[in-house]
This record gives sequence, structure tokens and C-alpha cells, in this order.
Amino acid sequence: KYHGLVTAHYALANSLNVPALKTLEFVGVDDFSNFLENKLEFPPVQSLENYQLGMAMGLLEMPLIKLAHYFTIFPNEGKFSQLRLFQSPKTNALYFSPMQKQVAEKKYVQLINKILSDRAIAQDQFGAQSLLNLQTKNYALKTGTSQDYKDSWIIGYTPNYLVGVWVGNADNSKTEGLSGAKGAAVIWNDIMDLLANSRYASNDNFQYSEIENFEINGEADFGLKGDNLESAKNIMLKLDSDLILTPHANDVYILEGNTVIKLTSKFPAQWKINDKFLGSGTNLEFYPKEKGRYDISASSSDLRETLEIYLR
Repeated sequence: KYHGLVTAHYALANSLNVPALKTLEFVGVDDFSNFLENKLEFPPVQSLENYQLGMAMGLLEMPLIKLAHYFTIFPNEGKFSQLRLFQSPKTNALYFSPMQKQVAEKKYVQLINKILSDRAIAQDQFGAQSLLNLQTKNYALKTGTSQDYKDSWIIGYTPNYLVGVWVGNADNSKTEGLSGAKGAAVIWNDIMDLLANSRYASNDNFQYSEIENFEINGEADFGLKGDNLESAKNIMLKLDSDLILTPHANDVYILEGNTVIKLTSKFPAQWKINDKFLGSGTNLEFYPKEKGRYDISASSSDLRETLEIYLR
């Protein structure tokens, strides 16, 4: 389903695939591969070059314990500890080495925690009544579902503990429509409720000292302190454009009674619709009345750009 322009907040909380892939494309496969191999010491089954943008879709094979291990950087403010197997005559136990290294900046970890703990904005995808909702508030989570529902994943955590669950068939056959939110979440929800009433529970909250509230498209939202909102919100749009940021060439809109097209530009511009003057500025609104093709043009100093959009 096409959701239009969305924030990273909305996209990640609702597990939207296309924004995840476009983000990896923007960051670069090489930079992300370097983070995996050099900072997280991830041992890929195949060369990371074979996965390319598919890494954003969860194509990297790994066992549950390793995925859960990597997620510990979020409740630990970006610090990563090696996982060790402790052996004794009676039991084998996993424990974290006291040696830690900082693999991610605290501010980015806080931003991820803020997004993944927001159950209200995730209702579009997961609904108001969900196994992802707990009685406590200080938790965050991410679900995952592989092709043909072969794998149902969920990793959820508080500042004090983390729980990872995988559900699937041992012979790698597909399940009967078990997504992460409907399969693994059944087990995860029970375990998290149990832990909330255990000695491991506390009233600790995630830290958001690097987070600042913003107003984005007329609604309350958040980002990092010091962010240039106007620059940040369009950073992944039309990087090769000289002038027009939105709309994009060949965009298709559904014409309804309240349809509005947002016109934004890098610099103050003179805007025309089908060669008719609309107005001046960096942010304008166009209210189409009929279906068909529209030529959008903007000019600023020695810059000029024209593109077409369609109303159906």
C-alpha cells in the first residue's frame, strides 16, 4: 500500500518496507556492511556483497540468540558486550562479558528507543488491541516476518531485560499466516508480563536527553536536538534536484474533494501550474479540481525545473 511521504518515526514504528530499503540505499550498503562486520563483528553466512539492499528486508541469516544479542545495544545506550558461554559441571549459562565497546552514538540509540516504544503511532499497522501492548510503558519492540510466513520474530526490551522469540517450522516450511505480531508475540507477551512482576523488573525509563519535540506537517513529533527540520525532513528526497523537492516527477494522486498537493523548493521560487502563475515561496499548496496531467514548474534566479504529475 502506498502511504505517501512518511516520517522515519511512522515508517519504523509501523514496519513499512519501502522506507527501510530507501534508508539503506541513502546510507549506503558499504557503510552498513562496515558497521555489521567491524563494530558488531557479525559473521555473515555469505559475503555481504551478495545481500545488497536486501539487508534492509532481513535477508541476513542468523539464529535468534545472535539477533537478540545485537539488540542489546538499544537498552545499553549503544554499548555492545560480548556474549560468552559459562560452563560448569551442572549447567551451561550465557552471560555478558564486562568488556563493552561503544558501537553507536547515544543520541541515535535514544531516537530508535523513542520510536520503537511508541505504541500509539503503530496502531495503523498493528491495531489498538494487540499482543504488542503491555501493562507497563517502559518497553520497546520490533517484529519481523519472513516471506511465506516461514519465520515469525519479535525482539522486545526494557532498560533492564530483553526477550527474543522465534516461531516457525523446523523443516523451513511456511506457517499458516503467522506474522511476528501474531505468532511469536503470543509467547513474548506472556514472558514480558511474567518478567514485569519479577525481581528483574524496575521503574527505570529509557533516557531521552538528546530528543527534542518538533512540529512536523502540523502535528507534534520529535527528532534529535539541533536538527535542522527543514533540511532533515527532505534529506532523502530528490538529492539530484536543483530546485523542486516535492512533488516528484510522475507522482500520481487520487483526486478527492480535499486533495492538496504540497509544493516545496530548496530556494524561494516562482511557481506555475500548466504555465499559469500560482504564487511565490518555498512552500505552497495547490488544490487541483480536475483529473489529468499537470505540469509543475518553479524558477529561482538562474534555476528552473519542470515536472509532471497526474491526478486520477
